[in-house]
Amino acid sequence: MVDPEAAEVVKRIFSMTIDGYGPYQIASKLKSEKVLIPSAYLAQHGEGVNKNKTFKDVYDWGS
Repeated sequence: MVDPEAAEVVKRIFSMTIDGYGPYQIASKLKSEKVLIPSAYLAQHGEGVNKNKTFKDVYDWGS
């Protein structure tokens, strides 16, 4: 099953890559726009192995 919200983030990442953005630039942009990191997004929806984890920064994308 496709998660439409997560799919949009993935599409944006691919689009930014095609537009010439590097990993650091993409991570910085997602962080500045307060897009949840994947593990925090899953936890918010009660899924994934980190669903009970406390995150230091839920927007801290890595390059």
